[in-house]
Amino acid sequence: MPPIKIIVTFCSLLISITVYAENECLNHLGGGGVADFECYANLTNAIQAKNRNLIEKISINLKGKKRDLSNIFSQYIKYSSLNEKYCELLRDGERSEGENNDHIRYYDVMYAECIYKRSVSENDYLNNLSIAWKASK
Repeated sequence: MPPIKIIVTFCSLLISITVYAENECLNHLGGGGVADFECYANLTNAIQAKNRNLIEKISINLKGKKRDLSNIFSQYIKYSSLNEKYCELLRDGERSEGENNDHIRYYDVMYAECIYKRSVSENDYLNNLSIAWKASK
Protein backbone atom coordinates (compact mmCIF):
# COMPACT_ATOMS: atom_id res chain seq x y z
CA MET A 1 0.00 0.00 0.00
CA PRO A 2 1.45 3.42 -0.96
CA PRO A 3 2.39 5.66 1.99
CA ILE A 4 -0.21 8.29 1.10
CA LYS A 5 -3.03 5.72 1.31
CA ILE A 6 -1.78 4.60 4.71
CA ILE A 7 -1.72 8.20 5.95
CA VAL A 8 -5.21 8.95 4.59
CA THR A 9 -6.60 5.73 6.09
CA PHE A 10 -5.00 6.50 9.45
CA CYS A 11 -6.35 10.07 9.48
CA SER A 12 -9.85 8.86 8.60
CA LEU A 13 -9.72 6.33 11.41
CA LEU A 14 -8.45 8.93 13.86
CA ILE A 15 -11.24 11.35 12.94
CA SER A 16 -13.94 8.70 13.35
CA ILE A 17 -12.52 7.67 16.74
CA THR A 18 -12.46 11.31 17.88
CA VAL A 19 -16.08 11.87 16.82
CA TYR A 20 -17.10 8.67 18.63
CA ALA A 21 -15.21 9.70 21.78
CA GLU A 22 -16.81 13.15 21.77
CA ASN A 23 -20.32 11.75 21.48
CA GLU A 24 -19.63 8.92 23.91
CA CYS A 25 -20.26 11.19 26.89
CA LEU A 26 -23.94 11.33 25.90
CA ASN A 27 -24.18 7.65 26.87
CA HIS A 28 -23.08 8.44 30.41
CA LEU A 29 -25.31 11.36 31.35
CA GLY A 30 -27.09 11.35 34.65
CA GLY A 31 -27.41 13.27 37.85
CA GLY A 32 -27.14 16.74 36.37
CA GLY A 33 -23.61 17.35 37.61
CA VAL A 34 -20.42 18.86 36.32
CA ALA A 35 -19.68 15.93 33.96
CA ASP A 36 -23.09 16.35 32.27
CA PHE A 37 -22.52 20.09 31.93
CA GLU A 38 -19.04 19.60 30.45
CA CYS A 39 -20.32 16.95 28.04
CA TYR A 40 -22.97 19.28 26.63
CA ALA A 41 -20.64 22.28 26.65
CA ASN A 42 -17.84 20.49 24.76
CA LEU A 43 -20.20 18.99 22.20
CA THR A 44 -21.90 22.36 21.75
CA ASN A 45 -18.58 24.11 21.12
CA ALA A 46 -17.69 21.56 18.44
CA ILE A 47 -21.02 21.74 16.65
CA GLN A 48 -21.20 25.53 16.84
CA ALA A 49 -17.79 25.69 15.12
CA LYS A 50 -19.24 23.53 12.33
CA ASN A 51 -22.28 25.80 12.19
CA ARG A 52 -20.10 28.90 11.82
CA ASN A 53 -18.29 27.25 8.88
CA LEU A 54 -21.60 26.33 7.25
CA ILE A 55 -22.94 29.86 7.75
CA GLU A 56 -19.84 31.28 6.10
CA LYS A 57 -20.11 28.87 3.14
CA ILE A 58 -23.82 29.57 2.69
CA SER A 59 -23.26 33.33 2.91
CA ILE A 60 -20.59 33.11 0.22
CA ASN A 61 -22.93 30.97 -1.89
CA LEU A 62 -25.73 33.53 -1.54
CA LYS A 63 -23.58 36.40 -2.85
CA GLY A 64 -24.74 37.27 -6.31
CA LYS A 65 -28.08 35.56 -5.80
CA LYS A 66 -31.37 37.30 -5.13
CA ARG A 67 -30.90 40.02 -2.52
CA ASP A 68 -34.07 38.88 -0.71
CA LEU A 69 -32.53 35.48 -0.01
CA SER A 70 -29.40 37.01 1.46
CA ASN A 71 -31.53 39.29 3.68
CA ILE A 72 -33.69 36.37 4.82
CA PHE A 73 -30.58 34.35 5.68
CA SER A 74 -29.13 37.29 7.63
CA GLN A 75 -32.38 37.54 9.58
CA TYR A 76 -32.28 33.80 10.26
CA ILE A 77 -28.78 34.13 11.73
CA LYS A 78 -29.83 37.10 13.87
CA TYR A 79 -32.91 35.38 15.29
CA SER A 80 -31.10 32.09 15.68
CA SER A 81 -28.67 33.69 18.13
CA LEU A 82 -31.54 35.32 19.98
CA ASN A 83 -33.14 31.89 20.45
CA GLU A 84 -30.34 30.94 22.84
CA LYS A 85 -31.86 33.45 25.26
CA TYR A 86 -34.89 31.17 25.64
CA CYS A 87 -32.60 28.50 27.06
CA GLU A 88 -31.73 30.94 29.83
CA LEU A 89 -35.27 30.54 31.13
CA LEU A 90 -34.33 26.98 32.13
CA ARG A 91 -31.15 28.08 33.84
CA ASP A 92 -32.33 31.19 35.60
CA GLY A 93 -35.94 30.36 36.42
CA GLU A 94 -35.20 29.02 39.89
CA ARG A 95 -32.22 31.23 40.66
CA SER A 96 -32.91 33.98 43.15
CA GLU A 97 -31.36 37.44 43.07
CA GLY A 98 -27.94 37.55 44.66
CA GLU A 99 -27.62 33.76 44.75
CA ASN A 100 -24.09 32.37 44.54
CA ASN A 101 -23.57 31.36 40.89
CA ASP A 102 -20.08 29.85 41.17
CA HIS A 103 -21.11 26.20 41.00
CA ILE A 104 -22.90 24.00 38.47
CA ARG A 105 -26.52 23.28 39.31
CA TYR A 106 -29.10 21.04 37.71
CA TYR A 107 -30.59 24.07 35.95
CA ASP A 108 -27.20 24.89 34.41
CA VAL A 109 -27.15 21.40 32.91
CA MET A 110 -30.68 21.92 31.55
CA TYR A 111 -29.45 25.15 29.95
CA ALA A 112 -26.40 23.44 28.43
CA GLU A 113 -28.61 20.64 27.09
CA CYS A 114 -31.00 23.18 25.56
CA ILE A 115 -28.15 25.01 23.80
CA TYR A 116 -26.70 21.70 22.58
CA LYS A 117 -30.02 20.46 21.16
CA ARG A 118 -30.64 23.83 19.53
CA SER A 119 -27.17 23.73 17.96
CA VAL A 120 -27.72 20.21 16.64
CA SER A 121 -31.03 21.25 15.12
CA GLU A 122 -29.43 24.30 13.53
CA ASN A 123 -26.64 22.13 12.15
CA ASP A 124 -29.18 19.84 10.47
CA TYR A 125 -30.95 22.85 8.96
CA LEU A 126 -27.71 24.47 7.76
CA ASN A 127 -26.50 21.20 6.23
CA ASN A 128 -29.77 20.84 4.34
CA LEU A 129 -29.62 24.46 3.21
CA SER A 130 -26.03 24.02 2.09
CA ILE A 131 -26.96 20.93 0.06
CA ALA A 132 -29.94 22.75 -1.46
CA TRP A 133 -27.78 25.69 -2.56
CA LYS A 134 -25.09 23.41 -4.00
CA ALA A 135 -27.77 21.62 -6.01
CA SER A 136 -29.17 24.91 -7.33
CA LYS A 137 -25.86 26.12 -8.82
